[in-house]
Amino acid sequence: MKKAVLPLLLAGQAAAGEAASSGGEDAALFLAVVFLVLIGAVAWRFAYLNRALNAEILARRSAERTARANAENFRRLMDVAPVPVVVTSLEQENRILYVNEHALRAIGLPGQPDAIVGRPAPYYFRDKAEHDALLADLERYGLVTDRTITLINAQGEAIDALLSARIIEFDGKPATHSVMVDITARTRAEAAVRESEARAQDANAGLRLRLDEIVKLQATLKEQTIRDSLTGLYNRRYLDENLERELARARRDNLPLCMVMLDIDHFKDLNDTYGHPAGDEALRAVAASLHRNVRAQDIACRYGGEEFLILMPHMELAVAAERAERWRRAIEAIRIDAGGSEIRLTASFGVAAYPGHGGTPDELTQSADLALYAAKGRGRNRVVVFDPSARVAEVTPLYRSRDT
Repeated sequence: MKKAVLPLLLAGQAAAGEAASSGGEDAALFLAVVFLVLIGAVAWRFAYLNRALNAEILARRSAERTARANAENFRRLMDVAPVPVVVTSLEQENRILYVNEHALRAIGLPGQPDAIVGRPAPYYFRDKAEHDALLADLERYGLVTDRTITLINAQGEAIDALLSARIIEFDGKPATHSVMVDITARTRAEAAVRESEARAQDANAGLRLRLDEIVKLQATLKEQTIRDSLTGLYNRRYLDENLERELARARRDNLPLCMVMLDIDHFKDLNDTYGHPAGDEALRAVAASLHRNVRAQDIACRYGGEEFLILMPHMELAVAAERAERWRRAIEAIRIDAGGSEIRLTASFGVAAYPGHGGTPDELTQSADLALYAAKGRGRNRVVVFDPSARVAEVTPLYRSRDT
């Protein structure tokens, strides 16, 4: 305005100077015209400014009405939202500024907004650290989506919720706008499923344990059916099941197969003199000696009474006779304490081999038995290999030892 009026004042001063030189009446008239022009310019300027101010006031009022309408529409949208909506202040301890009816129902206070509005939001969190972490992420990123939280309702019950929130302006101040979905039923169902799976796993583990026990029991029962209960060696049933198979394998692969039969010498006298417990101990001692000295593929059996039989796949006759002699010496070294008396043992051995001494189980067993019979007849405590040229009595001792 100063810039607009100043040129007029200068013009008036110039006109006044001219008027003073030309005459008084003309000067007065001229000054009057100039002042009228000045007054009109000032009035026009003030009118212009007044119109601008009124327009700004009207614009601000319109903006305020629009803002109020938008806020009201926002509240209406939050009111009819099908999920819980909560607005909290970023100031004043994060106090609650607004809750919709769904939020009131979720918190257990339907129709009672005054019971919640104004309270600090952390009051409804089960874990305050969870609230603080959420607020820190909001202040850092401005937005949080699909955050699982746990709230406590008015009845003290836990509520699991999936929350998304962002920072907004509410009533002219910064606030957080949070939308939640109650997932309590889902989390409880998931927990029930996990618990059911855990119970199923425990049940499966129990079943596996029982199955393992059954398998072990079956293995034990099977062992009991194929093992001699006194000596722990295989029984005759197991020998009968495997002898035919081993002979078939030897026949198919053209491999040697040997059989050694042994009998404890004077065993009846031992039982009569020292009693059956001493006889049982003698049987266990002989079985233990054999078990220590057989190969993994050998089949050592208690054949019956005081007789034992060892089936040796893939073994030549000469080697089998040497091993039988080794067993004989080991048995000869056994000492048994029988109530202060020392019992010494000896055994007689008969050796036979496939195919030279028999091609069937019965033939091979009979050949070993005849060789054992010959060892007994030649004085006991010795190893005799079957001689096929003398099927009954003419068997030749291979090893001799001092008679007992």
